[in-house]
Amino acid sequence: MANACPSCGAKVSPGAELCNYCGTWFAPSPDAEAGVEARVEAGVEARVEARVEARPSISPDAGEFGVERHAALGALLSIGALISAGGWLLERPGTFWSRDAAIAVWCGAAPLWTLVIASVWRPRSTRALALLASFFAAAVPFVAIAAIRKLRLNDDALGLGAAVGGANALGFLLGWGLHEWIRRARARLPEA
Repeated sequence: MANACPSCGAKVSPGAELCNYCGTWFAPSPDAEAGVEARVEAGVEARVEARVEARPSISPDAGEFGVERHAALGALLSIGALISAGGWLLERPGTFWSRDAAIAVWCGAAPLWTLVIASVWRPRSTRALALLASFFAAAVPFVAIAAIRKLRLNDDALGLGAAVGGANALGFLLGWGLHEWIRRARARLPEA
């Protein structure tokens, strides 16, 4: 049974949303709205189901590995602090410029150690606290020893302390990224 367009009078099929002759849009009937909604919902559900089936289910802890204890993290960061403090053994007293070997320890060995720590540490809580701890584990011993050796605290010691702490924090961030990359790769491995 055909209906008529209220604008031009042309015949329109039941449930049509617009007139094919003049282009007038119609207010859909409640039955037509229910049918459209049902078709849309069915289509959306089918697409969502297809996406869920296509995506492998990986739990957030899948592939997780490493040391989980905070005490172990503290011990490992303490070793990093000793490495940072050890750089002062390579310094010449009374000179203004730092020796290359000391800089290599402060901005190379200590951050590399922190990278190793972060790559094997399995966090139970936020990593932001560990990131701050890695910064201060390098910066505080550096600044403290600088103050003790020179019997004063100046802007050079604070600036270098911040640079050493920043290098250590960067090592932690790189290790954290390495840990996440390894964890995700392990999660994608088929179970044996």
